Amino acid sequence: MTHLTPPAQAVFDSLLGQWTLSRTISGYGAFHGTAHFRPLQPGVLHYREDGELQSTTGSRTPAYREYFYVLRDDHLRICFTDTPPDSPTGGRVLHDLLPTRTGPGPWPVSATAVHHCGHDIYTGHYDFHSPDQTHVTITVTGPAKDYTIHSTYRRP
Repeated sequence: MTHLTPPAQAVFDSLLGQWTLSRTISGYGAFHGTAHFRPLQPGVLHYREDGELQSTTGSRTPAYREYFYVLRDDHLRICFTDTPPDSPTGGRVLHDLLPTRTGPGPWPVSATAVHHCGHDIYTGHYDFHSPDQTHVTITVTGPAKDYTIHSTYRRP
């Protein structure tokens, strides 16, 4: 009998390193750049993406985003960086993922989570196809928001 690493641990371990990142934002434009996952402390990765955001009007601007990815038992939490991940509250959470396998082997793995920000709702669906490819779709809805963010991560 083959022992499989728990899904949250397998995903966490697979994230380490550099990725190419392509993202579309419906009604706005696209982002192209790189994403890096670096160990910060045991069970915590620092995520930073850097690249260029191009709007549908053609304007281009440098852009970046940062998060902490925190492994907690069978969950993977994606936290904002305005609170340390080892704070008593565990940091402000964008998405608390409970990854599950969707096939008979170690991959693919997927997870869905919802984040409420005031009246806005950020629903994220994460598809970890393999240790070398991940797709994330975040649907944003609210009184003044209605768009979808599609991100594709690949090993360079």
